[in-house]
Amino acid sequence: SVIDISTLISDVADSLRPLAEIKNLILACDIPEHLKTVGDSDELIRLFVNLLDNAIKYTEHGKISITAQKNAKEIVINIEDTGIGISLEHLPHIFDRFYRVEESRVTRGAGLGLAIAQEIAIAHHGIIEAHSIRGGGTTFTVRLPEKPL
Repeated sequence: SVIDISTLISDVADSLRPLAEIKNLILACDIPEHLKTVGDSDELIRLFVNLLDNAIKYTEHGKISITAQKNAKEIVINIEDTGIGISLEHLPHIFDRFYRVEESRVTRGAGLGLAIAQEIAIAHHGIIEAHSIRGGGTTFTVRLPEKPL
């Protein structure tokens, strides 16, 4: 079905904002209205909850920004944090099932969040990419096809 991804992401951000506020993080959402894609809203909610929860978990101070834009025939969503970052050697593996970056082992979770997020993106004919600098934050980019009018 057709999903208003703008509303969906804003709702996810609102629902996770209390988790960010507990850590005194700013959660900023700057998304144009009426971006639409086709898919399963429950699955897409899961995708963005996983990515945002991850960003909050690995950010000790600063902010998390969610931005989106329409590019040609796709919607590009960026979730950027000022967290611990991911070192270069780990970056290619973060979407593998059960892969845990060593220093993250103390935190909760089974190492499935990003693998599930990637599976959902692929199922929606999209992709997820991660860019990170160790100690300098991480940006996850989700690209989803735009619903043609």
